This record gives sequence, C-alpha cells and structure tokens, in this order.
Amino acid sequence: VLTNQSKLLLTGASNKGISGTTTLDNEGTMTLENTGIISMSNSTINNRALGTFNLSSDAGISFASSPSHVLNNYGLLLRNVSSGTCNIGITANNYGTIDAATGTLNFGGVLNNTTTGIIKGNATIDLPSAANFTNDGTFAPGGTPGKLTVIGAYESTGNAKLAIELNGLVPQTGHDWLAIEGNGI
Repeated sequence: VLTNQSKLLLTGASNKGISGTTTLDNEGTMTLENTGIISMSNSTINNRALGTFNLSSDAGISFASSPSHVLNNYGLLLRNVSSGTCNIGITANNYGTIDAATGTLNFGGVLNNTTTGIIKGNATIDLPSAANFTNDGTFAPGGTPGKLTVIGAYESTGNAKLAIELNGLVPQTGHDWLAIEGNGI
C-alpha cells in the first residue's frame, strides 16, 4: 500500500503503471497531467474522503491485464483543464463526488454511482454500456446553474436523485439542464 498525504504529480508522456496487488491510497492531491496513462494490473486506487484526484489531461486510466483493477472514489474526482476526452477504462465505484468541469469524462469500463455518490458538472459524462452502469446516487447538472451532458443509456434506481437548481425559465442561466444523448430511463 502506498499512501499519498501530500501532492502527487503524475506527468510526462510515458505511461505510469500500478500492478501486483498494489493499492494506492490518495489522502492528498493527486494530479494526472500530459499524455501518459495510468495502466493498472490487479491493483486498486482509493481516492479517500479528503483526497482530490485531478484528471487534468486527456490521458486516463486503463488496465494492462488481469481480472481486478478498481478506482474507489470517496473524495473528489475532478475532470478539469482540458477540453478533450479523458478515458477511465476500469471499474469505478463512486462514493464521493465526480465533477466533470471541462471536456469529456468517458467511463469505458464499469461505473457504480452508489447512494452516497454525486456526479456533477458542466461538461460531458460518457457512460459505459447499460449492463456496466448503476446509478443509485445523485446526478447534479450545472454549476450555478449550467448543463451536464450525459452520453449513453442513463438509468436510475429508486434510490437515485436528480438535483436541479431552479432560478428562472432559461436553461443554463435560469435552471440546470441534464441533457441525455442516448436512452434515458
């Protein structure tokens, strides 16, 4: 287990690897910059309750091989800085907050938004296939207010919530807007 309690900057064009039943616990600020992806093999990243994981580039997280590669987010997973696409191709369990502030956050693996999970922002969330997406938590589009675009099969369980600001009649300035491009249920 490697625990970050300060600042961890992952930068450069080369890939970064986590393998061999390794766990990375982030209790500080971890930032992924430039184009090198995080390649996981039988490993886990835990972004703890006080942790911030900044996805500040179009790099992302993928798996090299093996059956187990998981990102558990209890803190803040923030997609910021770039206007491109950041891919997360592993299992992502959200117990905290995912904030798609800019660009596109593409979940190509599995996304479980738990009852304590919040997905928010003014950018785009690209969901995995319906079989790989569970929404028991909260979707909160916009900022004050704004628009969150969701691509894919958006579904909610009976536990899920939609948090919308209502301050007027005009979308994005008077009220929040959840724009679903796909099969919304």
